[in-house]
Amino acid sequence: MRRSLLAAVLALATLLVAVPTASAESTECNGVLTGTYDNVVVPSGSFCILAGAQVRNNVKVEKDGSLFTGPGTGPTTIGNNINAEGARMSLLFYETEVGGNYKVSGTDPSTLNGLDINVRIGGNFIYRNNEGNLFFDAAQVEGNADIDNNTGSLRITNNTIGKNLTCRNNALPIIKFNNTVGGRDNCPPVSP
Repeated sequence: MRRSLLAAVLALATLLVAVPTASAESTECNGVLTGTYDNVVVPSGSFCILAGAQVRNNVKVEKDGSLFTGPGTGPTTIGNNINAEGARMSLLFYETEVGGNYKVSGTDPSTLNGLDINVRIGGNFIYRNNEGNLFFDAAQVEGNADIDNNTGSLRITNNTIGKNLTCRNNALPIIKFNNTVGGRDNCPPVSP
């Protein structure tokens, strides 16, 4: 009896260990979100405002979606990454904090994208293959900032970049001044 009970307990323990944990839930955003979420997805064609929201993991902006972050009852924080590949627009404002990387690509012409007013990126900022305009001002990027293959205007001012600032194959001259770069800076300086 003891032996079969022990065997049953061990079998149950093995099953419990082998069962994968549930993945974090995703919340779709089309409008304004405040509060706390595991992950946020901005569907195609939607405009999402994160106003003092707390996202534990990631934000994904789908093709033709738009993201704007700003304050609510406090700053907006994203625990890991923001991926806005194929986004219509993506702009982080007013003390937004991102624990990981912020990647933006495919933005529409005549849109304003980037980082402004004490935004902090814990990883890298990658702004690549965009037609929209970049406003990268008064922000802190702990990793690298890569600004490549863009056709819209580019303004990079008053930032602190922990590692390298790299600019390659951009169509327009870059307005760039008053940046502190911890590593290599290969962006050509152009005065305002």
